Amino acid sequence: MTTLLFIGLGRIGLPQSLVFAKKGFQVFGYDHDTRLHQDLLDKKTPFYEPMLAEYLHSTVNNTFHPLADWECVLVQLSSVDAIFFTLGTSAPDSQLCLEEKELNLDTIQKVLGELFQKPCQLKKGVTLIFRTTLPLGSIDRLKHFIETEYDVIEGEAFNLAFVPERLVEGQAIREEETLPKIVGTYNEHAFSQIKNIFDKLSGKIIRVTDPRTAEFCKLTDNSFRNTLFAFANEIAMHASENKIDIMEVINAVNTDYSRNTIQKPGFVSGYCLGKDPYIFEYGFNQSMPERNKLC
Repeated sequence: MTTLLFIGLGRIGLPQSLVFAKKGFQVFGYDHDTRLHQDLLDKKTPFYEPMLAEYLHSTVNNTFHPLADWECVLVQLSSVDAIFFTLGTSAPDSQLCLEEKELNLDTIQKVLGELFQKPCQLKKGVTLIFRTTLPLGSIDRLKHFIETEYDVIEGEAFNLAFVPERLVEGQAIREEETLPKIVGTYNEHAFSQIKNIFDKLSGKIIRVTDPRTAEFCKLTDNSFRNTLFAFANEIAMHASENKIDIMEVINAVNTDYSRNTIQKPGFVSGYCLGKDPYIFEYGFNQSMPERNKLC
């Protein structure tokens, strides 16, 4: 497992790809932003992230290879051992969750269709690793889509996995190198391949039962953190109405009391924490009919 392809070179995909390139993997990267390709070749970073420029300068045209267009992706497919999907997902809101039973995966399915198109140029046994936040059951849906549309079997022609990224902007490279990785696969061989990749980094490898469990872990992670910050802001507003210093309250109840870890009030989240609880909501909506029956 020495050659990797990253599809999506945004704030999550680019730091990840450079980390693996820095570790000695041959890494190809593609993004639909045509200007990004030339910027990366010119060693220009599209955004600020600690160590990003340093990692780009030391790896580009050595172990990190930006691809100009999709045709270049297809040329490299036969040599690629694992494909990382670091595409952005749409940002549903409460209204969309009520109107749609499940999040639309057409964009991802289109990319998969281009990868599996006849004649298929993918290496047999290639591992597809999704690190994008997805609704519960999405990898199951994508597995069914690939097997049905292209007459191939997961575990033989390809492997599927969900390995949620858990990075925060401003610490993405450091955290990718050190945080634990949660891995959900359908078979032992896929897990072994993925473990071999992530063993080059620090941090524990935490195996869970399957991709659906890994999806649930990611959604639980961000929804819990969003709730923590939201609670802090709720009590801050209530304290303000009562002319109480909320920081005095938080410091008082947290001090030397391990059961409390109340956050400081402020901005709730970045892009991910704002949307991921709504992505989680799709799974709850699907289970509502059964809940109603129980009631």
